[in-house]
Amino acid sequence: MFGGLRSHLKKRQRQEHAEAAGESTAFKSLVWLLKEPRDINRDTLLILARKALKDDLMDVVEAPADPELSGQMFLVTTNSGSGFAVISAHKPYADDPAATTEDVDEQRRRHLFAEHKAWLAVDIIKGEDSPKTFEIMGKLMAELSGPDCLMLYSTTEQILHPWHVELANALRSPDPMGALRSKR
Repeated sequence: MFGGLRSHLKKRQRQEHAEAAGESTAFKSLVWLLKEPRDINRDTLLILARKALKDDLMDVVEAPADPELSGQMFLVTTNSGSGFAVISAHKPYADDPAATTEDVDEQRRRHLFAEHKAWLAVDIIKGEDSPKTFEIMGKLMAELSGPDCLMLYSTTEQILHPWHVELANALRSPDPMGALRSKR
């Protein structure tokens, strides 16, 4: 099981490098860009996942630490057959956030992106690109939101949203990706 998570992490790192080079990827992820690193433990994530997924939650398993990640990684599985990696990285999403901001289209977003020091992501690692899978991912992200969140990045939509309460509410909707598109 953890070999699959390690493989997923390596794939994610390759995606981050491709994104930094301006290449598109097909990786499905929502990412909170954080003011400071956030430690998560299995018990806390289990409570948040139960709140988000209710009876659909099967299990939350912590993966062994990865030195390149400098944080934690978990596998969240559902009774409906979806699987998600929840990753809390204690480093910026981009190697040099300030230098990467030239690709960000608005001054406020550039400032927030340059300011982040860590990230927290939910990645789809098992399941179809179905509305139900994205709904589950959105609900997990909503429960993981908080005052330390600066922005939300969607790898599928290639958009950045500054954090606000309405954003967490949009993530709880039956169509979180549609809700994010409408907030552009």
